[in-house]
Amino acid sequence: MSPAGSGANLATRRARLDHDSWQVYTTYLLTGEHASCTTVVSNERFAVDKPGWGPVEVALGYSELDVNRAIFSSPASVAAGG
Repeated sequence: MSPAGSGANLATRRARLDHDSWQVYTTYLLTGEHASCTTVVSNERFAVDKPGWGPVEVALGYSELDVNRAIFSSPASVAAGG
């Protein structure tokens, strides 16, 4: 007889949980400035007494995540196929 808690008599079941995700993201500077990987460099220095908005950027992004519903179940129901 095996000691309690050793798991020698327990059957191990595994379930395959599939998931997919993707995203698309883009930006565009409407005012003609140049963007780098870290920041936008303004064409003119900022001054409180001058009119203007500075750089104007629009951004658009979309993402999708598809997760197997079994991932939100208890481990026992996943192993049993539920």
